[in-house]
Amino acid sequence: MENFQKKKQDLDPFFRKLRKGLQKDEVVRHVGELDLETGILEVKLTKEKRSPALGSLKYAESSFEIFSECYQNRLW
Repeated sequence: MENFQKKKQDLDPFFRKLRKGLQKDEVVRHVGELDLETGILEVKLTKEKRSPALGSLKYAESSFEIFSECYQNRLW
């Protein structure tokens, strides 16, 4: 953690470029995807539209969705 704190400013150019490339209706979100079959958790930054669930989250809010072959038809 101490090493990260010392070097976190090295990430600034990456984040500036990412934010500059956003459309007016887009935001950047941290997203985690867990594959239960493989046990692999992937965490990444994604561009999301502001209006869907992930794009409308603010500050420390969080959300999760479960995708299943059994429940493919959404009711909402």
